[in-house]
Amino acid sequence: MLATVFITGGIDTLRNPGPRTDLAADVATATADALPIDLPDDPETLVKLDAIAKVAGGAMLASGGRTARLGAVICAASLVPTTIAGHRFWDEDDPAKRAAQQIHFAKNVSLLGGLLIAALDTGGRPSVPWRAKRRAAKVHAKVGQLHAPATTSAVDLAGRAGKVTDRLHDTLGDRLGELGEDLSHRAEGLVRRVADADLPERVADRAGDAAHHLAAFGSDLSGRVAERVG
Repeated sequence: MLATVFITGGIDTLRNPGPRTDLAADVATATADALPIDLPDDPETLVKLDAIAKVAGGAMLASGGRTARLGAVICAASLVPTTIAGHRFWDEDDPAKRAAQQIHFAKNVSLLGGLLIAALDTGGRPSVPWRAKRRAAKVHAKVGQLHAPATTSAVDLAGRAGKVTDRLHDTLGDRLGELGEDLSHRAEGLVRRVADADLPERVADRAGDAAHHLAAFGSDLSGRVAERVG
């Protein structure tokens, strides 16, 4: 039913293109220049091409098959320049003619709305936006499934790294503590040896001071390591 006006109107235009050519001269040329394809400059030829598009699009729409949506798009595309060329009510000075052209203009706008509905009709099949949202939801779910194991692995790896760090910290602290204590003991022994040795007084004092400093350093190192480990 929606295709009827396009098929009959297209056939009538092909039989008698003269009246439409005079009305569509300016609009047809401007439309041809705006399209990305090469079209003839002759207004009558452009009107005939538009009529052929209306008949072909109307037949595709009337078939109700897989080409129906494409036919609706073709009819909608041809209806826009036809409406602008044939029903320019804003250029009419006579009130009666202006009112008549407004009615025709509104009628064509309504037809355009019906064609858009037909072009978007999927015949009960899921629409493109619905399928796109469903696909996006599936992708999001898969990403979430991939992300969960990765997060668990990262947490487990962080836990293991923490344990290794603690072990290294404890082991290093123990070794440094032992080193400090050993250094302190050795320095104390050196102090005793210097005191017992028969050395000149100046040399004995210097050696004793060095041994005392070394013992203090060992004790301080051992204490700091103990605080850090604790």
